[in-house]
Amino acid sequence: MGERPSIPHPPRKGPEVVVVLDDGGLATAVARAGEEQAGRVVVLAAPGEGGPSESLLGACREAAKRGARRVVWPVWCGGDAAALHAAFERAFLIQKLAALDAGPGRGIAVETPFADLTEARLRELAEDLDVALPRGM
Repeated sequence: MGERPSIPHPPRKGPEVVVVLDDGGLATAVARAGEEQAGRVVVLAAPGEGGPSESLLGACREAAKRGARRVVWPVWCGGDAAALHAAFERAFLIQKLAALDAGPGRGIAVETPFADLTEARLRELAEDLDVALPRGM
């Protein structure tokens, strides 16, 4: 079975919209600050009750409603290789499911920019973006 041709997204007017899955942690704050400093409009998506897969699908639906092409999942695995593998697999599979729902050429990218960072690097990014560190970090 051949692949369907890709239909490009229409050009956007105004700033790019990005959906950030909000888990209330430092990585969420860093993602939000970085996107806003880049001039993007950030929409925070609340986590679903059914776990990370449901939350990511909900964030992808929110992105599709708003015409966004990206969902940032600020998952941070803290050096746990099994958790890192699971996060990348989950992001890949949810991205594929979202593409099926959206139709040809209208997929939503699920990004995991902090998944493999060390705690020190995440704190460094927070400081670079002037994000307040939570107590105890």
